[in-house]
Amino acid sequence: MATTLAALITSCRTIAADGPSDNFMRAENVNDAEFGFAIDGYNATFVTKNLPIVPGGVMSVIVDNATIPPSGYTPIEAIGQITLLTPPSTSVYVSYYFYLFPDAVWTEFVAASLQICNLSTGDPFNDVPLIAENFLAAVKSYVSSYFCRRVAAQTGLWYNQRLQERVEDRDTISAKWLKQAESTEKQADYLLTSAYEGSGSQAAPAFAIGGFQPRPFTPWR
Repeated sequence: MATTLAALITSCRTIAADGPSDNFMRAENVNDAEFGFAIDGYNATFVTKNLPIVPGGVMSVIVDNATIPPSGYTPIEAIGQITLLTPPSTSVYVSYYFYLFPDAVWTEFVAASLQICNLSTGDPFNDVPLIAENFLAAVKSYVSSYFCRRVAAQTGLWYNQRLQERVEDRDTISAKWLKQAESTEKQADYLLTSAYEGSGSQAAPAFAIGGFQPRPFTPWR
C-alpha cells in the first residue's frame, strides 16, 4: 500500500521515540527576560525552550496560579510561541508535548535514506508514494539511523536542556546514540538486501508459512 511523506515521517518518529506523545515538558517557566519574553505587566508573548511543539500538544497554561482555557491563548507550535490574551502579572507555566526535530529535518532523513536505497529522484514528496512495500522497512531503518546520528551530534548542545543528562555524561551519551545509529544502519543494510533478493534466499525465504506465495524479486538498482 502506498504511503505519503507525512505518514512516513509520523511512522518513523513513532519508531524512533520522537512521536507526538514521547517528549513531555511539565510546567516549564517561560518567564525569560534574557531573550525578551519577560513578565513585565505588558508582554503577553512567551516562547518555550523546546520546539516545535506537537500540533495540539499544549496541555496546560497556568498564568498567575490559574489555569487558562485554550480560548485564553494562541499557540504557534512550530516556533514554540504562546501569546496570551492578557499580560501576566507574576508567572506563566506551560506543559506541552514537543518533537526533538521539526518536519524539515525529518524530511532530510527520509531524502537521504531514499538516496541510499537508490529510490530517489530528488523530491521526497513524490518519491515516497512510489516506494514498494518490501522496501519500506529498510527506508524506515535508515531514517532511524540518521535520527540517532543527529541526536549523537547534538547531545553536547542538549545536555542540560532536552536530554537532561549531566555535563560529565555528554561523551558517554553521545557514544551510545552513535552505537545505536551504527546498529540500526546494519539492520537497514540487511533489510535492503532482503528486499532486493526477494524470495528463495536465506535472507528472504520463499515460504515462511505454508500456502503463502513467494515474494516478488526486485533487480538490484
